Amino acid sequence: MKAWKLCVIVICSSQFLMGQTSLYDTLNFENNSHQGRIYFDSTQSSGIWQIGRPQKALFDSAYSGNFAMITDTAQNYSASSSDTFSFGFEIYGSITTVEFKHRFDFDSLHAYGNIEISADSGVSWHLLHDTINSFNFLNQVSNNLGSYGTDLNNFYSMNDTTTNGINGFTGKSSGWVNSQIQFPCYAIKRPWEVYLRFNFIADSVAIPAEGWMIDDIMIYSYGGCGNLAESELTRKVDIFPNPSFGNEIKVSEPWEQTILYKVYSAAGQLVQSGNLPPFSQTIPLKFNEAGLYSFYFYSKQQPMGSALLQKP
Repeated sequence: MKAWKLCVIVICSSQFLMGQTSLYDTLNFENNSHQGRIYFDSTQSSGIWQIGRPQKALFDSAYSGNFAMITDTAQNYSASSSDTFSFGFEIYGSITTVEFKHRFDFDSLHAYGNIEISADSGVSWHLLHDTINSFNFLNQVSNNLGSYGTDLNNFYSMNDTTTNGINGFTGKSSGWVNSQIQFPCYAIKRPWEVYLRFNFIADSVAIPAEGWMIDDIMIYSYGGCGNLAESELTRKVDIFPNPSFGNEIKVSEPWEQTILYKVYSAAGQLVQSGNLPPFSQTIPLKFNEAGLYSFYFYSKQQPMGSALLQKP
């Protein structure tokens, strides 16, 4: 798998009111609010995802304002090109929805766009509309079920495949499409971080076209999910001292088994990893730069919890 960068977005829930719609976040690309929050894969073959003013025949304007995320603001994509961008957000046990406006113009069957999801900080990715894997959040009956129990609206179906059999948006959309990824009520009380990765791929025989344009990404919650029991999978680990000025931190409640930990910077870079032996509390810090760091803890690849550390 190619290297990738992943943005860790910490979205405050202090204004969340159960039973009322609460808008968490909006990315409309009209100002610098997206900087440091959306990350591009610099190792991809073309690197054509851009934020700017659309200047093509079909893609001649954004959905709102002047700017959008687009596979090159002025040029068509070429054959054998690919690119991705990704961002993260948090689920609070409520009905969380990611909604975005988009248009696409692909060589049908030979070029496509699709979306992958990760619930373990990018350790594993699953294409939306793939078969439910063993690590799904809940059992839910749905005719439009995606990975991790998501409900998908205005999405590609499991029958929409390219020549290599991968699901995705392909062909030409009829104007702007409003697509949604909805996460039903989960049995958690504390935030669970989820990541989405938008992939654009054109194979070696693809005929150039305008590609994919995305605007007005919204992340919001409906609330109304009472009596939720906290899941061990989403345990928020208490670490101290926090903020940390020293060269080590401690976990307040050690595990009885060996725990793998990984530490990511706010830019999504893995800065440290290691094993915490059974009943051990101390983790040495091998980085000194000031910033916000995310710790993720695993037992035999099973997520066991997460923590945020501020280093002044």
